[in-house]
Amino acid sequence: MVELQFIKYNKTMNNLKKKYALLMLIFLTCKVSAQGIDDGETIKKQTGWHNISYDQFITNDTLHSWQAGINTQFFTGGLYDDANGIFDSQLTPIEFMLRKQTSLNQALRLRVFGMTDNFRREEGSTIIETSKSILGIAVGYEWQMLLGKRWKLYYGVEVQGKRMWDNSTEFDKNLYRASTGETFKRTVFRNRTTDRISLHPLIGIKFHITPRFFVSTEMKMAGFYEKFRSANYPTLTRLDGSLLHRGSTTSFTIENKGILFQPYTGIFLNLTF
Repeated sequence: MVELQFIKYNKTMNNLKKKYALLMLIFLTCKVSAQGIDDGETIKKQTGWHNISYDQFITNDTLHSWQAGINTQFFTGGLYDDANGIFDSQLTPIEFMLRKQTSLNQALRLRVFGMTDNFRREEGSTIIETSKSILGIAVGYEWQMLLGKRWKLYYGVEVQGKRMWDNSTEFDKNLYRASTGETFKRTVFRNRTTDRISLHPLIGIKFHITPRFFVSTEMKMAGFYEKFRSANYPTLTRLDGSLLHRGSTTSFTIENKGILFQPYTGIFLNLTF
């Protein structure tokens, strides 16, 4: 009987030991997990961008790899120079820039620009109404060099495509034909377009005002090829608008190529995110 009770006692103790061991294992597992979470949060806090020093944040573009900017040049105007002379100084495109850092000192870049302008002028008895437009896109790559805590030099190359439209209507107020005693209007319609593709080696500089805001400017060379097309035709109409005569269309095409230098391409305001 005593032996039987002793066996039962041993079994009870063994069960208690197993349960105690299981509880200890669970406790240790929970503690390790909690410690890991706490350490992970500590590491995250230590390496988060808000704890990086000001200088490190500016110099390490991988912490804010996207950069978006707008060119302020369209506010000042008159600084673009087009080889074929179609577009005058009053038409300056709105220009946006998007960069994506691919490494600490390199970035892909995308530029998109465009503008539309309509104006009217009088030359004696002739009224000229003109509509001009520009639309273009450029893709490129740039390399960057640190010059100081806030300054960076960068250089690179772009491939750019651009189309320019210049459509005008030129008409005389009232013309009198003595042979018929009739008053009429003479109108000349002119449609001109230019397609240009160009290669742009460039060099520029950035200045960080804050970690998330910087200004930049650059200069470029442009080796370009373009095709200029022009078509025009005259019409004669009565004062009530009915058509008297439509002249034949005159058209021609000119191909140009050359090199341009742009010592100033505007100041970009840039935000990083």
